[in-house]
Amino acid sequence: MSARSLYRLLEAEGADSFAEAVDQAIARGVEPVRGDAMLRALHGSWVPVVRRGRVVRMEFRFNDRLALGILSGRDGRAIAERREQAASRRKYRLRLKQLEREREEERRRAEAIWAEHQAIIDNPPPPLARPRIRSL
Repeated sequence: MSARSLYRLLEAEGADSFAEAVDQAIARGVEPVRGDAMLRALHGSWVPVVRRGRVVRMEFRFNDRLALGILSGRDGRAIAERREQAASRRKYRLRLKQLEREREEERRRAEAIWAEHQAIIDNPPPPLARPRIRSL
């Protein structure tokens, strides 16, 4: 599934359980990636050296940037917050759609009231007969 299809499906009606499944899939995938990154940071890994578009040799390197990124205080809480974004993003978008529908309904009501008032202005009722005042 492409990312575009995923987001389109997240916006569909009745996709609450799908949004939760996306969050769970991300949760299951993050920990193995963090573990693998930690192993590569601590124990090193083989990296290809490329010259003019060709691999000329393989070098064994330690990745200090990767270690610093893992140890920079980004613990499981930050990951958990990001993991819950799909469901909250879906709720946010549904709330925006609901607000848009309410605004559209309010606009229709205002236009109907304006049209009613305009009809009264355009077609005023006939003037009432003036009462005669008698002098004494």
